[in-house]
Amino acid sequence: MTPIKNQKSSKRDDLQGIRGLAILAVLGFHFYPKQFPNGYLGVDQFFVLSGFLMCMLLAKSQQLPTFSFFTQFYLRRFKRILPLYFLFILCAVFALYTFFQISTVFQNQLSAGKALIFISNRPHTEDEDYFEKLSMAMDLFTHTWSLSVEIQFYFIVPFIFLIGLQLKGASRYIYYSLIAILSFIFHIASPQSVSFNSVFARIWQFLIGMMAYMVSDRQQSILEEIGSIEKDEIFVVDNRKDNKYLYEALETMEQETNQLLEDDEVFGRPEKSRIPIFIKYTVLVISMLVILSPEVIATLPARLFITIFTGFLIVLDVEDVVLNSRFLIFFGDISYALYLIHYPIYAYIELTYPEIMWVVPASLIASILLAILVNKTYERWYLEQSNTIISMLTICLFLVNAIYINKDEIQLYLNKNPTSEMSSNRKYARLDNWNPNMTFDDAERLNAYWNYRDNRTPELQEIGGYKRKSRLGCDFEENRHGYKIAILGNSYATTHHKMIIQECRHRASTISMADVVIVRMAESLKKDQHALRGCFLYEFLLGTSVAETHRKICQVIGESSIHYDTVRVWFHRFKGGDYNLEDKMRSGRPKLDIEEDIGEELEREPKSSVREVASSLGLSKNTVHRRLRQSGRAPKFGQLVPHDLTEPQKTLRCTLALSLLSRKRNTSWIGKIVTGDEKWCFMVNHNRKRQWVKAGEAPKPDTKPEIHEKKVMLSIWWDQRGIIYRELLPDGTTVNADVYCSQIQNMVKQYRLLRPESDRIILLHDNARPHTALKTRNKIRELDIEVLPHPPYSPDLAPTDYHLFHSLQNHLRGRKFDDRAHLETDLKAFFDAQPAEFYAKGIQQLPARWQWFAVAEPYDNGPDNLNNDTIYLEMKSQLKKMLPNIKKKLFILDSFPRVRWQGIENIAKEMNEGKKTMEEINKSLYEPKQFEFGRHRHAELVKNECGSKCELIDYMDAFWNKTMNAFQYFDSKGFSYFTTTIHMSAHGIELVRPIYTKICAGL
Repeated sequence: MTPIKNQKSSKRDDLQGIRGLAILAVLGFHFYPKQFPNGYLGVDQFFVLSGFLMCMLLAKSQQLPTFSFFTQFYLRRFKRILPLYFLFILCAVFALYTFFQISTVFQNQLSAGKALIFISNRPHTEDEDYFEKLSMAMDLFTHTWSLSVEIQFYFIVPFIFLIGLQLKGASRYIYYSLIAILSFIFHIASPQSVSFNSVFARIWQFLIGMMAYMVSDRQQSILEEIGSIEKDEIFVVDNRKDNKYLYEALETMEQETNQLLEDDEVFGRPEKSRIPIFIKYTVLVISMLVILSPEVIATLPARLFITIFTGFLIVLDVEDVVLNSRFLIFFGDISYALYLIHYPIYAYIELTYPEIMWVVPASLIASILLAILVNKTYERWYLEQSNTIISMLTICLFLVNAIYINKDEIQLYLNKNPTSEMSSNRKYARLDNWNPNMTFDDAERLNAYWNYRDNRTPELQEIGGYKRKSRLGCDFEENRHGYKIAILGNSYATTHHKMIIQECRHRASTISMADVVIVRMAESLKKDQHALRGCFLYEFLLGTSVAETHRKICQVIGESSIHYDTVRVWFHRFKGGDYNLEDKMRSGRPKLDIEEDIGEELEREPKSSVREVASSLGLSKNTVHRRLRQSGRAPKFGQLVPHDLTEPQKTLRCTLALSLLSRKRNTSWIGKIVTGDEKWCFMVNHNRKRQWVKAGEAPKPDTKPEIHEKKVMLSIWWDQRGIIYRELLPDGTTVNADVYCSQIQNMVKQYRLLRPESDRIILLHDNARPHTALKTRNKIRELDIEVLPHPPYSPDLAPTDYHLFHSLQNHLRGRKFDDRAHLETDLKAFFDAQPAEFYAKGIQQLPARWQWFAVAEPYDNGPDNLNNDTIYLEMKSQLKKMLPNIKKKLFILDSFPRVRWQGIENIAKEMNEGKKTMEEINKSLYEPKQFEFGRHRHAELVKNECGSKCELIDYMDAFWNKTMNAFQYFDSKGFSYFTTTIHMSAHGIELVRPIYTKICAGL
């Protein structure tokens, strides 16, 4: 890199170089987060530079009258920032409506509205966490939080500066230092979401930049350069003296400064000793190593370090070949435009082309080229305009943005037809704004509106409810006399509640709404530590901070119910890849009451061996064995059942499935999954057959196979395109952590050869000990593999178990092999014979299996043996807990076919085009089977456990089309009854309204 020699300019080109370094760090963090995990520190450098610039501008204006002091500062800052910022929002919203998936529109409309008024940094909910959005690439305006912080600081900094002017000498530095220390204390004491986003938690970084300006030995020369420096915002310092006429003079002094620039009478910096340049290089190299390090560095020390070192770089005003290089100065020139432009482009390619490696560098190059174009045209043009033109341009862009962002709301309001909403037999206006005269175009518009608004559609929200303290849900007060009605359920309760309130309010004193699963969990969380830890894991997978998780838990089960450090310790375990909710093995001396300690250990893991219990408690095997015998305990086999999960395991199973389902609506990431497992392959595979016998006659006994049969362990990994790596272990060898780490290493090497276009591996394996050992977890981190969490004892969620090994076992049944080579040949022939569709089917079943944690799961032992059916027993258990609290009636929504969300979006479009018949469109919209399992369980539950106190709500007739002899999930005009997130749309709610009208009338 070659430094720019400019003997006739005292410009701080090194500041421009710092900006260039900062924007490159941010680009690396967004486009290549694994290679540059600390690149976010570039934004912290921007804050320091911004503080330096603001102090410079305020110092220049300090002699002006108070009113002019404020107006000139804000005029210059807003003139620099707003025209490009508002144009960026307009273009991003246009791209959102044109190129992005419709499911991302609503979230981004909300984000665009916040960005427009500079509140993008407000405390985030779990759906809006910054780092979560980076991983999901959904929010096009995530990165505008830093502009919001800066604009908000603009309204504080003049007052801080004016107070500082009243102090002299060391008192001024003490004043700024005290404010910075207080801000830093607030930063470290606040929850992560607050410390990251709050302007008060960032003041210390701006003040370090301001103090860097005040201690700079070039303060006077920089003041003379204000005419050119102030062209830049926190990202850009202009390095062209022909921009001297961009700004109006403050007073005669400023006019003289501009004249000096025009006449080239400002000379270069004097020669200095080698000591400052050595210090500057040292600080610069260390800073670059921190920012560009491929290893994740703790956030707080890294942020403090970079902030202080950036201040040092600013103070050390000596020319160097790095920061004064043309390369970094060039990126400093375009950094403001590049910062705004790059992230929407990254979001688009991440959502649309997540598996194509070359798209990432191509989009990075496109971002840079577009930023150059904007910088050389629009930026340069508007900075040359008068204040009047800039003001008019800014106001126009703001108004256009406000209208364009809210165009759907405006269009919906204008398209409303109040006279057609009501009919003689209705008490309330339709929730879907539908009328019989609407067209396919109206259907396409409203379907799109329901899809991106989903269950947050304003028409489905009932106002007037109030939150219950220390409890979830809300209450709606109705009449003084009547029933107390509770609406309990999942998200369907949210979509139905307004309609139910409308129909039943005349018979209700209070109508309450809550999520029954969460309420039920809240009642037992204090007692059930496993369930509580499941909540920790769920919030962790959502990206919620430790502090926010602690607050939520305390809000549900009471203040001081759990210590903050408890949440922090579990989050630390989850970050290390350990999703096991059991306590870790204890160390140190055992408790005095050894019997109680052993009892607790066996309650936690009843199948532990004597050796395992002894190792866990730090006792000898003889001691454990003796105590067990003294307590009357004896080892016995339990009755074999398909999968008898405990309550904590069920909670974790649902938690992990929900987190995986909510990971992305765009499920292309599933194609990156590599899954695998181990299986014993026997040399002799017996084929047992049923015997035909007379009624009451016992079958003849089968000869029992030999206990110690010869067998070989098969380890295999595969994805949706085929086998990646398989290995037959040596005879008599099984898998341990060392073997598994070696196999993982070989698998990754083979994956890189077979899938060179793929940039990442998402590994799905079960919780066997070799898979979760510390050595294995370290190896997985070393290989940069993402691991999907897997619930315990859930082979139905492991594709290798439910798909690959299931087919392999059918193939092996009855076969005998002479030796190891014979077995290897047979296995190779089996795997090679499977088409690509076979492997793809196994992986693509995962989302459906994550969803089917419902009453419609397949039976454990057939429809006639529900007393041994896991799902039915759970339904029965929940019902027994609920019935004592119900005085009159319990209504249960019966099962109906599950929606296939992929086809919902195009219903009206396909009907309008006429290329498909209604029958063809309808066929792809739902799963025609399996819902009968749920209906059978419900019927038996009501019949045997509830009687007349329970009644089923049946949607079958509402959705059944007798002409097509099938379910129909849209009407003849293309209006969908469901959204792409499998919730009922407002139109679907209106379809089933008569059912609830009849129910409420009969109360």
